[in-house]
Amino acid sequence: TTQPTPPPAARPASSNWIVSFTSDPAHRFFCRVPNEFIVDSFNLVALPDVPHQQEALKLILSNEWAVGHRYASDGVPEAVQASAVMLYGLIHARYILTPRGMEAMRKKFRTVDFGRCPRTLCHGQPMLPVGTADVLGHGPVQGYCPNCDDIYMPPAAQLLLARREFREARMGRGAATMAPVGVAGGAIEGQGYESRAGVGWASGALDGSSWGTTFPHLFLQTYPHYHTGAYVEERLERYVPRIHGFKVRRAHDDVEEDEVDGEEEEEGQEEEEGEDDEEEEEEDDDDVEEDE
Repeated sequence: TTQPTPPPAARPASSNWIVSFTSDPAHRFFCRVPNEFIVDSFNLVALPDVPHQQEALKLILSNEWAVGHRYASDGVPEAVQASAVMLYGLIHARYILTPRGMEAMRKKFRTVDFGRCPRTLCHGQPMLPVGTADVLGHGPVQGYCPNCDDIYMPPAAQLLLARREFREARMGRGAATMAPVGVAGGAIEGQGYESRAGVGWASGALDGSSWGTTFPHLFLQTYPHYHTGAYVEERLERYVPRIHGFKVRRAHDDVEEDEVDGEEEEEGQEEEEGEDDEEEEEEDDDDVEEDE
């Protein structure tokens, strides 16, 4: 009897690299940059160089990418994969400042893909991604709140940081300096984040340069109806500490009151001096009229 021929091994599903990358829940802050934007050399003018840039660009534009493998594909070195993530982040920062990019990010903002402000009195205000610098390696992406006009570490990043610090503590090492990471965890030499005030960054972090310092503010200028207007100091709802219902008086309150009193005294003195000058002018005018 003839043995049946076994079926060929199933090939993993393939997809465009950009679709695969942005479909990862860890990369929900990214939108999809169209290929036509990337192949237009004008959009890449003066872009910072990254290692293996040509190979990384080719990978970004490739249509044969194994779905389900976060950064792995047969025959593609890890360094090229990490450089592709870094390069895509730099291109992404430019794309989201265009009208099409703004619209793509607006849709993600409406679905709260960027998270909500952790500040209680902002009542779940959706945030926007922002970087603390426009160049690579200067810090992870942060969440900007249009209500309180402040920035916060996204919850997912806090989890990564806590997990890393816990692992470091179990191994008996401090978390003073984290291992070098790229835009999304790629091991790029020289792209490490050092801790500041005892807070380090974790592997898997998203570099803030992929969104830059301009995006959220230009976004709110483009779509002003998404701005609550609470950034004005008088309108911002603040927590008031109380003891048995009475507002707690602090040292800086006394300093502020003294400053206000000092300003009022100066204004009063200026007004008195102004009135004295007016009286002297009137007296001089009367003397002139009598002489005439």
